[in-house]
Amino acid sequence: MKKLTILFLLMPLFGLSQYTVKSQIISGSRSVVITNYIEGHIIEASGQRMDGKIALKVINEDTVEVRYKSPSGSKIKFNRSSLQGFDIVRSLVSEVKNDYKNPIKNFHPGYIIFSSGKRKEGLVASVNQTLGTSDGSKANGPVNVKYAGQNNEIYEYPASSYKVTYYMQNINGEEHHFKNVKGTYIEIENPNKVIEPKISIEEVLAAQKSTEGTYYSIKLTKRSTSRTEVITHYHKGYVVDQSGNQRSGEIALSVYNGVLSEIRFRDPEGNKTNYDQSQVTDYGLVNYYLSEIKNDYKDPIQNFYPGYVILENGEKIEALVSSKKHGLGEGKGIIGPIGVRFANENEVVFEYLAKQHKVVYYMQNIDGEEQHFVNAQDMYIRVENPNERFSYFQNPYPTHERKGASFVLKDVIRQTTEEVAENAAEKAAQKSVEKSIENREGLVTTANNARIAAAGTYQGIISGVNYDHAKIYFKEYFLVDNKTGNSVIVYKRNIEDEVIKILEGCDVSTTSISSVENIELMMSEAIAFLEANICE
Repeated sequence: MKKLTILFLLMPLFGLSQYTVKSQIISGSRSVVITNYIEGHIIEASGQRMDGKIALKVINEDTVEVRYKSPSGSKIKFNRSSLQGFDIVRSLVSEVKNDYKNPIKNFHPGYIIFSSGKRKEGLVASVNQTLGTSDGSKANGPVNVKYAGQNNEIYEYPASSYKVTYYMQNINGEEHHFKNVKGTYIEIENPNKVIEPKISIEEVLAAQKSTEGTYYSIKLTKRSTSRTEVITHYHKGYVVDQSGNQRSGEIALSVYNGVLSEIRFRDPEGNKTNYDQSQVTDYGLVNYYLSEIKNDYKDPIQNFYPGYVILENGEKIEALVSSKKHGLGEGKGIIGPIGVRFANENEVVFEYLAKQHKVVYYMQNIDGEEQHFVNAQDMYIRVENPNERFSYFQNPYPTHERKGASFVLKDVIRQTTEEVAENAAEKAAQKSVEKSIENREGLVTTANNARIAAAGTYQGIISGVNYDHAKIYFKEYFLVDNKTGNSVIVYKRNIEDEVIKILEGCDVSTTSISSVENIELMMSEAIAFLEANICE
């Protein structure tokens, strides 16, 4: 359970559609939201389930605290990472009011369409009539939609979340269609003429047919003023033509302006055939076998070794594991895999990107050395000291700015920008003079035109540079207590203070951490000091 405690700290956020906001405090870029209590349960690290009511504390869209209220009214606050899980009690359709005078507020057969393009049939109800706006005109429209599937449990989606972009209710044989417009569901008068909401290329590709553990990856993107074409990499797959013939090989997709236009097929001999979508009845990706994948990279972590993966639901799978490529962290040269592959007992390979959040943790045993990786902000980062009380791993997106270094960097950028702007302004003035001479304009007009051209060019370049983005950060680490699940961000200027805080109550007031510039050495010393002095 030690690994899972680390992982819940970094797992993607849940939808807040069932929770209501009690209070919100916004200060600069920081937002703190407290929700109202709602029927639910928590599962402690020990596995014990406690039913009652729960509320959440959310900082910048990250749930950091779960507040539990027992049936007797006593309250306990839990760090989110210290819990195995939590959830609310969902109402059933039979348990809620369903005889409103306004029929759209009652449950009727219909469907909802998610932003990914996925459509789900079930019972649908509109809620919270309000004043919406569509194309500048005013119209009444719901701000939330409720959906119930086969188990009759109700899920509620606010229009402001843009998770559901379109839905339909069939009320006594008459279809009512609603489209998400600027955070309000607006009823559509002529639904057959409506183009369903445009979705991103990632959502288009995610909606295409594939097997578990496969995905379409973008090879190149071509853009012009009127269209965007995206081509995916070839991946093992198949097509079925109009005659029912299935061809196995590799397929790639061509997507124009968010619409699939072509399936490209390559047979085992390398021969290619391009199909219009209307020419095939079926297509999709399938899993590679281990024997079909390159397994002799110079970087050993990219090859398959014994290990395990932990899925987002907590399931641990023993397998042959390899790391997928590398990504560059923002602001610092942090290198970490962007995906992971593993082969099951039948040597079928499953592959997931870190940003899919399917695999939250994995381990490779490379020639007897265990290498552990945690999913940290859409990247897999190596975990140091993973099997002991305290672990740590680098923060791919550091937060503490080295202001002195950033000031120097900004000054260099500013000087360089000014030199470029001055040269460009001089050339713009020269061209303006030449044009004025061609037009036989007077000396005053020529001078004024040159001055305007130079000033406009200079100002355009200077104003186009955002110096606030020129920042240099300290190298940071997440320091995790695997027993409690608590974690803190440390860097060279706060590491000693944070270590003392962790050891509070252990009769320790100073540390033996060396005052050195090498943060990696400081982390090693900090871990050794914590392991030697922790008292609980």
